[in-house]
Amino acid sequence: MSFFPMPSGAYGESFSLTRTSLGLTTWRGSRAMILMPEADSRRWSFKESEVRLPIILNINQVHGHDIVSTINGIHTFDGSAPVVKSDHVFEVKGVSGSGTEFWVGMRRAVARMHRHNGAIEVLSRRDGLSFDVVSIAQERADELWLASLSGRVVRLTFDATQTLADANLVEFDQDSGLPKGKIKLETIAGKVRFCTACWFHGFRFGSILAESGFAGFRDRFRAGIRENRH
Repeated sequence: MSFFPMPSGAYGESFSLTRTSLGLTTWRGSRAMILMPEADSRRWSFKESEVRLPIILNINQVHGHDIVSTINGIHTFDGSAPVVKSDHVFEVKGVSGSGTEFWVGMRRAVARMHRHNGAIEVLSRRDGLSFDVVSIAQERADELWLASLSGRVVRLTFDATQTLADANLVEFDQDSGLPKGKIKLETIAGKVRFCTACWFHGFRFGSILAESGFAGFRDRFRAGIRENRH
């Protein structure tokens, strides 16, 4: 086990950790901190990134690129121009089967974006959702799941000719068997699971069903420890 010093003023708090091209990375407010070696020393510590950012909500590595989700759109560590600057961005996930496109969860909206030659552009977008999209999962090319902080999920289905605005939308909530509270979407054994404080739920036969309890999931969920798969 190793312990690494944090910048002053950052003690006594829990932090999310993710792996980026810069190394093991965490964040606090508008400060991104990367685990780096001390000069002329064997010691490692978290150093603040030189890139100036708005308040950070999430950091993901998608298709080998670092994506910083903030209260003022998508930013990168390479200084590229931000995208959707007027939006809170909560989640970014790669599009299934694509090496350049990704889904973006925002305040009451979801978008499909494309990265080309360092620039990011919006391909399609769906506004007017009933919740902020904090988690995204895709099991099939024609289906997308979105989850909320309020015990609701949305299933979008579409074909190759349809944009997000044209997709068929079905919403599930407590009447469908989901508990209240934050829902984290995970793909386990090729299937999308809806993870809450102490239960997994799955979608079968057109319904959402509780599958099994998992005693350790509550602690993992609250600590915000996650594996970055992209």
